[in-house]
Amino acid sequence: MSNAYLPYQAEVLKQVPEGSSMVTLGLRLTDPAQRQRYRFHPGQFNMLYVYGVGEVAISLSSDPDQLDTLEHTIRAVGRVTRVLSAIEPGSRLGLRGPYGKGWPLDQVEGRDIVVLTGGLGCAPVVSVINYILQRRERFRRLVEAQGGDPGVADDPSLLPSAPEQRVVSADRSGTVTSVRPRVLGEGVVRLGGGRRRVEDDIDPSVGFELRVRPGDALSAGDALGVVHARAPEDGQEGAAILRSAVVLDGDASVGLRPLLSHRVDVEGTRLLHEPD
Repeated sequence: MSNAYLPYQAEVLKQVPEGSSMVTLGLRLTDPAQRQRYRFHPGQFNMLYVYGVGEVAISLSSDPDQLDTLEHTIRAVGRVTRVLSAIEPGSRLGLRGPYGKGWPLDQVEGRDIVVLTGGLGCAPVVSVINYILQRRERFRRLVEAQGGDPGVADDPSLLPSAPEQRVVSADRSGTVTSVRPRVLGEGVVRLGGGRRRVEDDIDPSVGFELRVRPGDALSAGDALGVVHARAPEDGQEGAAILRSAVVLDGDASVGLRPLLSHRVDVEGTRLLHEPD
């Protein structure tokens, strides 16, 4: 950009829930010329401004070579981030940046990389992790240090594959209100992908492949995910576990309730969303 200190207008293209208090916003600069000039490096951040609320620094989590959408993963921990977490596609924000030096990833090609995070966890370094994953051929693998075959990073067909793969479909319509991670975690153990005792073997080929997120509206028959199992009976058990882990409300026409219901300003209190 020509001047990183001047705010530019950005449109919210998508809002993807990442958990109970985290979302990823996909933004696009509204000015085509500004989109053409914008460049960033993994590890840099933007200042996102919510009109009438305030501004906050948020790390970019998208790939620097894919500039159609600028993704920012946000945890709702304060006034501005709570509003950002509830903002809807089509809304407009102010954006300044990018700021920060970024990570010198060109200097570590061919080396092992360990990413350590704290505080907010992985959100600020998602762009770094994705950058490395999408350029596997440039970085040596830590897989080999743990006794694995580093070739799996380049050829996924080398990974163990479960003989039983069962697609699990929704048995009714509804909106996904939550996914219960503990149910899935205990289910992986039942399928053989985790230990009950220290001496137990782990089968890395089994587990669950989710295809839905909270907020998705489903019809009966839509895929919830895939069970990877060692035998047909394990696949049947895994299907029951997956269905119990994905919580649906009663009607696909009823979405999640908005996090913001009213706006208070100099003109008084206004309802932001009409009740269903």
